[in-house]
Amino acid sequence: MSGTRRLLLAAVLAAVAVPCIYLAAGGLDYRPQPVASPCAGNAWKGSGLGQLLEETALSAIDGAACKLGVSQATLALALTSRSQLNAFASEHHLTQAQIDGAARAGLVQAARDGERAGKLNVLEAAALDYAAQNVPIDRLIQLARSALAGTGY
Repeated sequence: MSGTRRLLLAAVLAAVAVPCIYLAAGGLDYRPQPVASPCAGNAWKGSGLGQLLEETALSAIDGAACKLGVSQATLALALTSRSQLNAFASEHHLTQAQIDGAARAGLVQAARDGERAGKLNVLEAAALDYAAQNVPIDRLIQLARSALAGTGY
């Protein structure tokens, strides 16, 4: 058998083997994971200031997304810019007041979640709760953007 024929036979065998291995490994049983409910909350597992800020932001987005009835990823992407947020509001028939209220409720939830997880003490949770009630919502969203900058959102 010549070298070219051997190479051709090896290529054909490889082309047949790959799908067979895929099927044998259960490839037909693959189902995408459902999108996690933002209402379920996440376990706070990290330590350090950067991780604390990231988990606080994600928890706040979870709370806001739950209140608005959308996924965490959908809301996180909407928060990336003012134009994205405006498009999100239009698509979901939401007013700016509804989004602001959900963002504030999400931040209050983040304070409770962080305290419950033992990552925020009572004073830190109270400060976060105070910020949720009194800091302009655009500034809070800007802080969330900064905290999420390294998470892929």
